[in-house]
Amino acid sequence: MITAVVGRTFLNAYNNKYKKELSPKEFFIDEYFELFYNHPKYLQWITNSPFVQMKSGQKFILTQSERI
Repeated sequence: MITAVVGRTFLNAYNNKYKKELSPKEFFIDEYFELFYNHPKYLQWITNSPFVQMKSGQKFILTQSERI
């Protein structure tokens, strides 16, 4: 519950600062994903996710289609 309150507060501040009307989903897809994940050497490491748990023989750097 605390995370949701912090997230809403952050998103409201972000929307006010940049004069946008993004929903949480739009913010994640348009801003957060592009910044943190849409690069071969992604910035955020999420434990127990497909980003970390590569398939057998899969190379460490993900392609754009694999990241999406």
